[in-house]
Amino acid sequence: MDAQLDAFLQYLTLLQRWNRRARLTALTKAESVIQLHFLDSLAILRAPFPQHARVVDVGSGAGFPGIPLAIARTDLRISLLEPAARKAAFLEHAGVELGIPTVVRHSRAEVAGHDPKWREQFDVATGRAVAKSALLAELLLPFVRVGGNAILLKGPSAEADVRELRQTAPVLGGKLLDLIRVTLPRGERRILIVISKIAATPERFPRQTVLHTRRPLTPKETPS
Repeated sequence: MDAQLDAFLQYLTLLQRWNRRARLTALTKAESVIQLHFLDSLAILRAPFPQHARVVDVGSGAGFPGIPLAIARTDLRISLLEPAARKAAFLEHAGVELGIPTVVRHSRAEVAGHDPKWREQFDVATGRAVAKSALLAELLLPFVRVGGNAILLKGPSAEADVRELRQTAPVLGGKLLDLIRVTLPRGERRILIVISKIAATPERFPRQTVLHTRRPLTPKETPS
């Protein structure tokens, strides 16, 4: 436990040191980073993470939730996917400095999701509020093996996304499994949306324009 606390303090120092040049986070005060990044990221552990699971954190940014997961659960094999070069460089540096065996890829999810070395290779894919829920599911599910889960870490407004997700998930080979409601120590509410992967994702997904479209997928959509 002491080693984990030391790692989080070192991570905090790295974030503050790199923040100006890499624009990692708008939060700079230690208390805010701990409350709204570290504890927020650790809330995702309320969802199922099998022992020794292969986990990909899509759109990792400054490493949330992937690096806190790697510190708290040393059995997990964490990969961090980040499209911004400076943030990806920070993730590489942080992994070395913290001594956590993460894999970092500088790439968009729309590209990496079609790479056979990454597609359907993970037990769990995570994403933290990087897109609307249905679009985030489209980015995450292609990375998940059949039998694994995509876990979306969202704010309370995501309750309104459930109806659309019930339509979108089957198109992507998924099924909405669970909604886990979490309250952080200062009262902030989060929702973990767990989508199980029950069939292979059609090859056309994720769409290259997924983050630039507002059109939800429908059950009638088929691979082209």
